[in-house]
Amino acid sequence: MTSKSRDDVPEEEVPEEEAPEEEEAPEEEEAPEEEEAPEEDEEQAHQEEEEEQEHDAPTYASPPPPAKTWSERFARWMRDQISWEALSFTLHVFAILVALAIVRPLMMENPPGDTYEAKSVVGQLLRWDFEIIRRAAQRHAPAAPRLLFLFIPTLAFWFSGRKLRWTDWEHGRALRVLIMIVVVMLSWSGSTADYNMFFDRLHGFDRLLLVGFCAASWYTPLAVPFAARLAYILIRESYYPIPQDDFDFRPTLELLVVFSAFTWLSLKKSFKPAHFLMAGIGMWVSYYYLPGVAKVEYGVHWSWLDNHVTNLGMGGHIRGWLSFVPDSILLPIYQTAWKLDPFLTRYVIFLELGALVMCFITPKLTRLWFLLAFSLHFGIFILSGVCFWKWMLVDLAVIFWTGKSGKWVLADMHRYKLPALLAVASVFFSAQRIWYLPQIGVSWYDTRMVQNYEFVALGESGQRYLVDPNYFAPSDMHFVQGRMCYVAPSKQTTAIYGVVGSQSIAKALDEADSPEVAEKLLRRGRYCRGGKHDARRKEYVEFITRFFRNINRHHGKRHAWLRYIGRPTHLHVHQEPHEGELLFDGQEKVVALELWQEPIVWLGDRFHHFPRIRVHSLPIPD
Repeated sequence: MTSKSRDDVPEEEVPEEEAPEEEEAPEEEEAPEEEEAPEEDEEQAHQEEEEEQEHDAPTYASPPPPAKTWSERFARWMRDQISWEALSFTLHVFAILVALAIVRPLMMENPPGDTYEAKSVVGQLLRWDFEIIRRAAQRHAPAAPRLLFLFIPTLAFWFSGRKLRWTDWEHGRALRVLIMIVVVMLSWSGSTADYNMFFDRLHGFDRLLLVGFCAASWYTPLAVPFAARLAYILIRESYYPIPQDDFDFRPTLELLVVFSAFTWLSLKKSFKPAHFLMAGIGMWVSYYYLPGVAKVEYGVHWSWLDNHVTNLGMGGHIRGWLSFVPDSILLPIYQTAWKLDPFLTRYVIFLELGALVMCFITPKLTRLWFLLAFSLHFGIFILSGVCFWKWMLVDLAVIFWTGKSGKWVLADMHRYKLPALLAVASVFFSAQRIWYLPQIGVSWYDTRMVQNYEFVALGESGQRYLVDPNYFAPSDMHFVQGRMCYVAPSKQTTAIYGVVGSQSIAKALDEADSPEVAEKLLRRGRYCRGGKHDARRKEYVEFITRFFRNINRHHGKRHAWLRYIGRPTHLHVHQEPHEGELLFDGQEKVVALELWQEPIVWLGDRFHHFPRIRVHSLPIPD
């Protein structure tokens, strides 16, 4: 606060005798105007600095005098919690949740597989959108376009005459830092993915357009929904024709969906970043809380606490994680870690179930929970090679952001407890998937046995080549996971990385001391036949045939340079060729692709390899 000058006092309050004429400085003695300029510039700079500090600090009203007793403090706190400001905060968060129920299905709608056959994905979707609108008008029936819906709220801002800028929000500059981290991450994933050899399309225009939306997002938040939608469409390109799990990127994309709903609602100027942060954190922790509930309710309740999560690491190693490390070094490490599994399972349950409330109590607990979540993902990566790098990056971003420029937004979020109760309720009931879209049923038992699958390409010369599952990028996730039972006619006992749904099988393999025990369990497996398995087999044949026909036509993968600037992979494996095999990299024409199965079981101090057999062979036509 600066004191008032005499010029600020109304004219009638200044008595004439206080300013006699004889005391006025003569006109010729006035300082030249150019000499006062530095002082005025300094005062103006100081004023701008104060305004910037006021912009970054919470705009709370002047605090009342401090309470003298605990009862007065409690009464004052209660008045704040049931005040109109608390109710208004709650209503704003509720409005975001309602908007999510409408916006999320549009933002995360999967485009048809035929979309990616065109040279431009955006151009094809726009043509289809206009056709959808035309047919809807002719049939007098509602329809939802896949891209054009983005222009409706954008035009609403335009017609209202409001150009939404980051600085229009309180702490908007700080919010931009967090959002841009997520936008850049997803834009990187969508614009630098490997060339799709199945569709034989680069979609270069769409990649550049995504980069443009990413850059525009720095200047206006209205570009973020466009970047998020296009990133989702380009990332989903690798999910055809064989569906894959989107668990590695879905929560990060949904965070931008929450922000998009918040941005469009900001047509009403009362919305603040703290409202978005409350809904955004609620969405984020729902992806942890529901898997925790699934683990508690899986099989006999709380039986997952007896699960040996270290077995997941052994499954990853069998698939190719840390394949360069000798077994003599790795096995003692995993044997020691195996003894820590009771602590690790309880840590996971505490973290996932605790997500329901920890983030909505105090700012310090919020930051602590995100740190624990990061440590969980980092531990999973070191153990098994399963890298949730997008999740980890967001966790780290929130930790540092809430400790720096975003601390005022976090403080605003925690000021009232009524909206926190709404956030807790939104997480608790998120399994209904009305406002958030978390994965449900994420639970299994980890075992010591993996029915390992490998791909072998037969060259025109007769040479055999091991095809690393990463070679199928950007559709590599399905092949790295290695659940290929729908192709093989043999029985399947364990699934991805050796997981099972039966605790009795998991315990039997944990206690197995001879290969005969594992062999008996292999005979108890089931065939993957009928229904979805037959459909998946057709998709596999279509993908492999078309993929290698294009590989043969182009003498290898096109635009291989993309792998050097592309995003990290979700599953890290590196398989080594067997004797007489080479690692395939387009050396010659492929005439057939073979699928080989080799069950491998961990028997404490060694790995036992069952016979490696060929279970499928697919000719590659010209």
